[in-house]
Amino acid sequence: MQNTYLSTFQILGGLGLLLGSVGLGIVVMRNVFERRGELALLLAVGFTPRALKRIVMTEHGALLLVGLGVGLVAAIAAVLPSLLSPGASVPYLSLGLTLGAVLVNGFIWTWAATALALRGTARSVSACTDPSRCTYRPGPARETAGCVAERVVP
Repeated sequence: MQNTYLSTFQILGGLGLLLGSVGLGIVVMRNVFERRGELALLLAVGFTPRALKRIVMTEHGALLLVGLGVGLVAAIAAVLPSLLSPGASVPYLSLGLTLGAVLVNGFIWTWAATALALRGTARSVSACTDPSRCTYRPGPARETAGCVAERVVP
C-alpha cells in the first residue's frame, strides 16, 4: 500500500515539475519579449541571431540547472531521514528518469520560447537599418532638432 502512495505522489510530482517547465518557457518568452530592445541593439552592433539565441539559452539554461540543483538538494534533505532508515529502497531509475525528463523538457521549452520571441527581432532591426526599406518623413522632432527623422517601415 505504501508503494502505491509513493508511486502516485512521484507521478504527480513529476507532472508538476513538467508543468513547471512549461511555466519556465512562458517566463523565458516574456523575458525575451521585454528585452527585445536590448537584443535588437545587439543585432544592430553586429551580433548574429544565432549568437543572441545562444546568449539567451545560456542564461536561462543556467537558471534551469541551478533550479534543478537546488530542488534536488532540498528533496534529498526532505527525504534523508527516510533514506537512512533500515530497509529503505530508493527507486533511483524512476527518479533519474523524472529528473532527466524535466531537464530535457525545460530545455525544449526554453529553446522554443527563445526561438519564438526572437523570431521578429532580426527582421525588425534589418528593416530599420536597411535604407531601401525605410521611408523618412519629417516629424515634429526633425523640425525642432534638425537631425531626427521618424521612420516608417512599409
